[in-house]
Amino acid sequence: MNAPPRKPNAVRHLSTAALVGFATVLWLAAYTGSFTRLMADDYCTQELGARAGIIGGLVEQYQGWAGQFSNILVKNAMGVLGADVVPFLPALILGAWFAVLWWTLAQIAQAVGLQTRFIPVLAAAFLFAIYAFNPQRIQSFFWLAAFVPYTMPLVLTTGLIGVIVRFTQQTEQPIPVGVAITALIAFVTSGFSETFVVTLVAALGVAFLWAASGLKATTRRRALTLIVTAGLAAVAAALIIVAAPGNQLRLDQFSSRPSLGQALSTALVSSIGFFAAALTQFAPFAVLPSVVIPAWVAYTHNTRWLTHRRPRILVLLLLSGLIIIAAPITVSSILIGTLPPARAYIIPLFFLQISVWLFGYGIGESLALDVSRKRLSRLTVEGAGVFAAVLVGASIVTAAYTTTVTFSLFRVFAAEWDARDQALRANAEAGETAMVVDAPQDALEPRIGLENLTNDPAFWVNSCMARYYGLESIRIRDG
Repeated sequence: MNAPPRKPNAVRHLSTAALVGFATVLWLAAYTGSFTRLMADDYCTQELGARAGIIGGLVEQYQGWAGQFSNILVKNAMGVLGADVVPFLPALILGAWFAVLWWTLAQIAQAVGLQTRFIPVLAAAFLFAIYAFNPQRIQSFFWLAAFVPYTMPLVLTTGLIGVIVRFTQQTEQPIPVGVAITALIAFVTSGFSETFVVTLVAALGVAFLWAASGLKATTRRRALTLIVTAGLAAVAAALIIVAAPGNQLRLDQFSSRPSLGQALSTALVSSIGFFAAALTQFAPFAVLPSVVIPAWVAYTHNTRWLTHRRPRILVLLLLSGLIIIAAPITVSSILIGTLPPARAYIIPLFFLQISVWLFGYGIGESLALDVSRKRLSRLTVEGAGVFAAVLVGASIVTAAYTTTVTFSLFRVFAAEWDARDQALRANAEAGETAMVVDAPQDALEPRIGLENLTNDPAFWVNSCMARYYGLESIRIRDG
């Protein structure tokens, strides 16, 4: 087989340009995150952690509200550390995610024989797509109450994938060590939210089927052992979450639940609708890098990792993404009669992203094969590649623009929040217990779907904020 001719300088220049573009958007996101502050639920969790401590707060929440032990522990730790750490968290999460992606992709590259020079652009492109792909990215990346239970576990899951690949391929590594690390990561990760643990179990089930049918005998047993271990650890975490006495208080908020048939029907329609919307509507051009970048790498590298003798694998990859998406939607529809909250969309989007990336990689392999067999001309493929590169550039520009708009909103919000925070602390130290404050000129919270301070001291945000500042009450000035 003759490989498509490579142009090292052109490949290197395109890779550098793409890397710079993706990194610019991610840097803008990290800088925007430095202007995030406490919002809505954050006052409740910060007060709990500061008052009850990490473990005491876990016991109180587990008994009175939810069983998401990892989520509660992290938020309690934030309460102990104080609100000053919150502006650093978005950049920390993005930076840690990029580093973990780099390491995981290095394990995958070693397993499939991919050149390591592609790793930086692949890692940046994946993280860019997760950010740009998400219609609720403001909550997922800039709101403490959402990015801890829904975004943080995805960083750990990325590492979990790398661990499974590493201990599957490196047969000289002792499997008990891999089992222990896999179990620990899967257990901790599954404790962040019900939505996540359901999605992870479904993803592991799909991964089990792929490994059982597609891996060689020399690695299949190790892979299946690690996948089953992760699944059992996730189920153990789910049982702890479900056993929490506080769950009933949350379930009581959903007074009417549909029949099983209605729930399954809603779940089916919603899953297909979510799948279609994610690929076409959530963000203009955002899905393109998820197909184009892996396809470009596969075409340039000319591998036959995915599509060797099995072209139908491309359809099965997308079907796998749909199955994983359907899991949390189905469970949520049955238990509470509604879909998971929009702030949790990043979880199914992450796993859909993996499916789309593998689909794109398979497309690149198929194109390289067709060119080598003269079924397609090199000029046609590379011409289409130029057009795709322009569209990827458009996705970068679009994401950069929307991020600068978000930055402008958060900069104003942070200035107003800091001034109010300073005044409230000063007045509380002076002995005042009932505070009346002016309404923000352009409140951010309602614009991003969150509740805000009102003129009713008994409203839950007012109540949490009052406890956070050590006041008896706080409200917005009438008029």
